[in-house]
Amino acid sequence: MRRQTYITWRRNLGYFSLFILLVGVVYAYTRTSVLTITNYDIVGLSEEKQAEVAVALKVIDQKPFLRFIPANKLFTYRKQESRQRIVELFPETKEVLFQAVLPNTLRVTVLTHAPLFRIDETKVLSSEGVLYQNLSEELPTVLFASSTVTQKEVEGIQMSYLVIDATPVESLSYALDNLTF
Repeated sequence: MRRQTYITWRRNLGYFSLFILLVGVVYAYTRTSVLTITNYDIVGLSEEKQAEVAVALKVIDQKPFLRFIPANKLFTYRKQESRQRIVELFPETKEVLFQAVLPNTLRVTVLTHAPLFRIDETKVLSSEGVLYQNLSEELPTVLFASSTVTQKEVEGIQMSYLVIDATPVESLSYALDNLTF
């Protein structure tokens, strides 16, 4: 056998081995339980809220990502849709962070706004100036003569900010911390 033929066969065998390895990895990821999300570690919420979020995330993960790629895998879960659902369930959500923990856990960290006071019976103002719906917390109610609400999107989460007489609430929160109720 000539040397050139030997080099060609060796190169082709290398390409074929790489192709078989790639097909094996894709098959293992899409058709087996390897890297399938079976546990949700939810941080930053109470026990009842954690259970509610876990159920909502399981429902989202049942829909396939593409026709042949499942959404309940650690690298193909629906991050944006999951974030939006958590914000729908808990409007006080400031940020949602996802972290894959091998072999089968998805850690979801939910950061919430720190409530400052109510502006009516259903809306609460945070120390960052964000308005959100909250019916459960007992907070003092403050009424403003004139205010404007502006909309901003922060990391895929639509937030309403309160502006009072052209002064953002972030600068007012320092003054309000010194008030006694």
